[in-house]
Order: sequence, then structure tokens, then C-alpha cells
Amino acid sequence: MSPGSRGTLLAATAAFLGILFVGLSLRTVITSISPLLEVISAEVPLDGLTLGIIAAAPTLAYATSGVITPLIGRRVGLERTIMLVLLVMIAGHAVRAVSVEPAGLLIATVVTLFASGVGNVLVPPLIKRHFPERIGVVTAVYVASLAISSAVPALVAVPLAELIGWRASLGVWCVATVVALLPWIIEARVSRTRRDAGDAFAEPGLARGGGSVHPGRIASSWIAWSLVGLFAMCSFGGFAMLAWMPTILVETAGLDPAAAGSLLSLFAVCGFPIAILVPPIVDRIAAAIIPIIVIGMLSFVIGYSGLLLAPSAAPVLWVLALGVGSLPYPLAFTLIGLRTRSAAVALRLSGFVQAVGYVLAAIGPFTVGILYELTGTWSLPLAFLMVAVLLAVPAVFVLGRPGFVEDEIVARTGRLGR
Repeated sequence: MSPGSRGTLLAATAAFLGILFVGLSLRTVITSISPLLEVISAEVPLDGLTLGIIAAAPTLAYATSGVITPLIGRRVGLERTIMLVLLVMIAGHAVRAVSVEPAGLLIATVVTLFASGVGNVLVPPLIKRHFPERIGVVTAVYVASLAISSAVPALVAVPLAELIGWRASLGVWCVATVVALLPWIIEARVSRTRRDAGDAFAEPGLARGGGSVHPGRIASSWIAWSLVGLFAMCSFGGFAMLAWMPTILVETAGLDPAAAGSLLSLFAVCGFPIAILVPPIVDRIAAAIIPIIVIGMLSFVIGYSGLLLAPSAAPVLWVLALGVGSLPYPLAFTLIGLRTRSAAVALRLSGFVQAVGYVLAAIGPFTVGILYELTGTWSLPLAFLMVAVLLAVPAVFVLGRPGFVEDEIVARTGRLGR
């Protein structure tokens, strides 16, 4: 094997491991804190407003990052930006663990969530850039790792807090983020060596990606808006459940907090097999797109209906149904790569879909909390979440047809650029 081939293999291996470990890190900031809010409140007073902001912060931070990330990624480079994201997350985890005032805990949480959102936007174009022929497989690995990073903190947060204290329980996730940073440092060093040797394919940023698209023109794509609907539906329900599911199960199904936390972990774990199966299937069988969307919508309806009408009858079944409802989430991630021709446009599309999708999804946890405060029951909040399933309806009519975002934009506006 030539030195150039070895460098290419090492860079690809580092990028693959980097994507895997980034996925294992990004959601730890969310699910490591929600099971501990009651314990934290005993030491750091958290009023209702602060708790509401913490509940709504994930989607708001992710929406904001969707707007900012394409600007940063194109100027700084995808790989350099992901390294910056991980450094900010390491600092954020550490600051949360040592905060003694509500403001410090809140600010650290919001900043770390914003960094997590930037990372979430960066990964689809990173996959498109480094693995253009393996989008389905690598996306499956990434989304499965996201499911793990959602499930494991929720499962171990309380036991860790009982064993080593809530501060250490929050701070321990610095380790996972440090591990995620290491492969990207290796990739940067290998790519620098290859650039010094004259390898044009090792250029940073989006040099491999081809032409970009003016950000305002993305909004003319029906594919983009359909992906927004999928993201919004899954995130609307997903983040609302991550924030409120333990409380709903305790108050309506009569479960104790430990059992409710276990079911929250079960909800998150459902994303693992879904993430493994959906992207490769969609990569190979385009006809599977519509059935996946419809099954996801029906599963959300079943889960919400069960919690609304008979919460104590089969809480495990309702949680499993809500978990299956996340089927369209890895589908949307996969189609960001499959429905674009370049990493540059994939970055724009990823930013647009996640910015608009998470703005809509931010309504979920916040409104669920407000409706509960106004009514004192979970009936209206669950009915509200059921209506949100309709956000995915446009995707049923658009995404079953083949096509690329670039071609759609050119057909509608006459050009990609300004």
C-alpha cells in the first residue's frame, strides 16, 4: 500500500470513528440532566421559569445552530468546526457540574446545547464529504450512536448521582466528549500531511463538495420543506417526551420515578434498531420511504392515545409505540445526503431543515408545560402532541418521488447561486 493510500485509509478511519463518537456525545447534554432536576433543585434552587427554559432549550438551541452552522462551516471548515464544537461541549459539561447558582447552570446548559446543535447540523455534510458512496451505512451508525447517547445518560443519571453525587453524574460526560475529539485531531493531522504532499482531496472545509446554493433558495425546494416536516414531527414529540415523559408516567400511570426513568431510557433505546435499519434500507429501496413515514405517524398516534386514554393499562406498550414513531428521524438524516449532489449543498440543506424544523419543534416541550400548568392534567398536552403528527403529511406526497434539491431549485428559480 502506497503512503498516499495509507493516509487516505487512516483519514477515513479517523473520520468514521469521529462521526461515531460525536453521535455518542451530542445527546448526553440533554438526557443527563432531565432525570436529575429534582435532585439538583434541592441544592441549586430552580424555579418554574428556569425549568421551563431548560425543557425548551434543546430545540431552541438546535434551531439557532441550524442558522449559524452553515456560515461557520463554510468559513472555518467542517472538520475544524466539529473540533471547536467538542471543545465547547467539554467546557460546558464541566461548568454545569460545578455551578452553584441557577444562572450558571442555565447558561452552561444552553451553550452546551447550542454546540450540540451545531454538531448535529455538521454531521450529514461530513458524511456526504467523507463517505459519498456509503451514506446509508454511515448515517445508520451515526443515528444509532445518537440513540445510545440519549438512552445511556437517562438510564444511569440517577444511579450515578446516588453513588457519586449529581455534580459528578453531570461532569462524567466530559470523558465521552474528549474521546470524540481525538479522532478529529488525528484526521486533521493526516489531512495536513496529505495537503503538504499535494493531495487536493485533503483540502479542508468543503473543497470536495462542489458548488453551493444561496441559502434563500433552499426555501423554494419542496424536498427541503418535506424534510422540515419530518424533523419537526419527530423532534416535536421526541423532545417533549424527553422533557416530560417521566412526569407524565408518574402522574398518570402511577409509576415511581425510577421506573419512569427506565421507560424514558426504553423510549430512547428504541432509536437504536431503527437507526441501524432505516438508512441502509432507504439507500437501497426508495419505495420504502413512504411506508416508513406512515408507520412513524401511526405509531406516534398510538402512543399518545394510549397515554391519554389508558396510561396505566400498558405504559411499556405506549412508550414503545412512541419510540417507533421516531422512524422518520433517521430517514430525514439519510435523505439530506441522498437528495443533494454535494457536501456544500448538504450543509445548507441540513442547516435549513434543522433550523426551521427545530423552531417548530421548540413549541413542543414549552407548550406541553404551559398547557399542563393551565389545565392541571395531561389530556390537552397529549392531544396537542397528536395534532403535531400532521406536520409530516407533506412528506408523504413529496419524498416518494426521486430528485435532488439542486435540480428542484434550478427548475423553480433558474439558478443555484445569487
